[in-house]
Amino acid sequence: MSCAFLRVAAAALPRFDVVVVVRIARRHRTRAVRFALVVAGLLAWAFERVEVRGSSMAPTFMPGDRLLLVRRYRALRPGDVVSLDDPMGQGRRIVKRVHTVTASGVELVGDNRDASTDSRDFGTVRSSAISHLVVRRYATGTAS
Repeated sequence: MSCAFLRVAAAALPRFDVVVVVRIARRHRTRAVRFALVVAGLLAWAFERVEVRGSSMAPTFMPGDRLLLVRRYRALRPGDVVSLDDPMGQGRRIVKRVHTVTASGVELVGDNRDASTDSRDFGTVRSSAISHLVVRRYATGTAS
C-alpha cells in the first residue's frame, strides 16, 4: 500500500494595515459609546432617588432615609408605596401609601396619619399622576 501526499500551496494570511485596524477600533468604540449613552439615558429615565423629609411615613421611613424609586410599570395595588408630585402644588415630591384604588382615583395615606398631608386633605388623585413606585431604602437617615 502506498501513501500519496498532496502538495498544497501555503495560504497567505490577510494583511492588516494599521489604518484598517484603527478604523475598526474607532467604529467599535463609537458603537460602545452610543450604547453606553443609551443605557445611561434609560437608567436616568427609569430610576430616581429621593431623601425623606418630614415624618408623614414614620415608622416605615424616617427623616433622612434615602429611597430608590422606579418608574411605575404596573397597575397600582393597595399597600404600594408610591411617589408623585404634590397635588397641592408646593413644588415637592411626596411619598405615600396606596389605600384604595377605584375608577374615580387613588386614595393615598401616610403611615403617620397625625403628621401626614394625604388624600384626606387633597382628595383622590388620578392614577396617571403617580409616576414612581418606592422599591428600596438604600440609606438610613440619622435620628434627631
